[in-house]
Amino acid sequence: MSVIVPRNFKLLQEYEDGEKGKGIADSSHANFITYGIESPENPDLFLHSWHAMLIGPQGERMWSLEIFVTDRYPQEAPQIQFLTKINLRCVDQKTGLVQPRAVPEMSASWDPIRGSIASCLVGIRKQILKMDFSSQPSQDQSWPKVHFKK
Repeated sequence: MSVIVPRNFKLLQEYEDGEKGKGIADSSHANFITYGIESPENPDLFLHSWHAMLIGPQGERMWSLEIFVTDRYPQEAPQIQFLTKINLRCVDQKTGLVQPRAVPEMSASWDPIRGSIASCLVGIRKQILKMDFSSQPSQDQSWPKVHFKK
């Protein structure tokens, strides 16, 4: 029998793991993903807003992301938006929002016990590793930040 850990306990553990660099278990991605609470000096008590940075292969490109964790987490995956523009099949090209149905770790295989912010970021980075780097916008282009609904 599996027990679902309460939302804030799970998120506090994810925050600690992210800050200590222990959140990414897959060593092929561990040094290329960072994430944490959006404003650690003045955190949202409900831990809704997070940020992340994904680094491409050989460290040649970096993308900034915003993450929103709803009150239904961990029953549902977090919502993620690229702030840095990217041409990636799982990203809505008008808003920068990651389309969960296009990332297995965020949709069909989402598991409230094993799923995490880190597992979603690894799923997205796996897609980055398969993309065409020759058709990417410059790193100084960005999407406006989306206001997520709680």
